[in-house]
Amino acid sequence: MIVPPLSIRRIGAAFAAGTVLVGGLLASPAAAAAGPAPELGGEAALALADRLGDRSAGAYRDEVTGDLVVTVTDETAARVVRAAGRVPRTVDGVANAGTTVASSFPGNDYGMVRWDNPNANRPGAVNMYNGSTRDISRAGNPYVGQAVGASGSTTGLTRGSVNAVNVTANYSAGAVNGLFRTNLCTAGGDSGGAVFAHNTALGLHSGGVVGACISFHQPVTEVLAAYNARVY
Repeated sequence: MIVPPLSIRRIGAAFAAGTVLVGGLLASPAAAAAGPAPELGGEAALALADRLGDRSAGAYRDEVTGDLVVTVTDETAARVVRAAGRVPRTVDGVANAGTTVASSFPGNDYGMVRWDNPNANRPGAVNMYNGSTRDISRAGNPYVGQAVGASGSTTGLTRGSVNAVNVTANYSAGAVNGLFRTNLCTAGGDSGGAVFAHNTALGLHSGGVVGACISFHQPVTEVLAAYNARVY
């Protein structure tokens, strides 16, 4: 299934459910979130985030203020962002924790971080946003009609179902193939969040359509197979 150009944009985030951190590129901007497609200014913000490397989790347009936001992990990076005329926003990073070892975008939408700090927290559960967590112990492939949940930093826990698999989403930076689509209501900042069914990891949130409960997700099994990783 080919999805025509959508009103979607990109941001980095993380999904911690493996012996290595598999996520929406916490250390580079190859992940996605719902929102307007980037204009030239948005592409410049993504390029700035890319240059910051492990000190940024990506860039996105704030749906409330309209500002182009570049995420940062420290004040030094924030000063660089301000000097470039963008708005910095501090997020938790993986620098003192791990190193980005692989990424794929466009075509796919994922990245991988190798843990370097033996004392780093390595959670194998997702936040249920009700004071509890859900242990994720295996990975599986989504199927049409499957009930799923998503844990996102903006919308918290959302629930819905899979309505298509093997979908192509056309982002401004390029097409991403092999995604699955749900009716989850996601928002900017949810990217990289876990999409799961019970204790089974299904995917990483990739993008969505503004104002509609239409979301796209990178299947996690593809990422795990590509790097011989596993969910624990």
